[in-house]
Amino acid sequence: MTMDMTLNNSKLLAKLGDLLLFLLMSWAILYLWLVLLHVFGENVAATLLSSPLISICIGASLIALVLQNTPGAIKELLIIAFWLVAIFLYLILIFNLLLCITPDINDVIFYYECYAILFFGGSPLYLILRLI
Repeated sequence: MTMDMTLNNSKLLAKLGDLLLFLLMSWAILYLWLVLLHVFGENVAATLLSSPLISICIGASLIALVLQNTPGAIKELLIIAFWLVAIFLYLILIFNLLLCITPDINDVIFYYECYAILFFGGSPLYLILRLI
């Protein structure tokens, strides 16, 4: 009985750690986006990242993280996020080399918003597919 309770407590703590890590990562992505927009005077209310859809996606991701039976979901999600960053950096490099222009801050904000939308939209989809 005691061993079973210890095992359940360790699983609960691991899931809580995963949830906190995901929330911290989500907050960091959204806060950096907000700082970029405020520094350059963009309208925050007119973007997709400020819509309730992103909050719904974060909530769905948290619920899907809680329901995960196999360990390693947050690790896989971090790997996917890293490769998304690598792909976007590669795309920025290729597009700017092909167009022979240097990216300005509006390009950086655009690519960052695209990354954040893909991350927040893809996270619940990936985690729900991982449950199957």
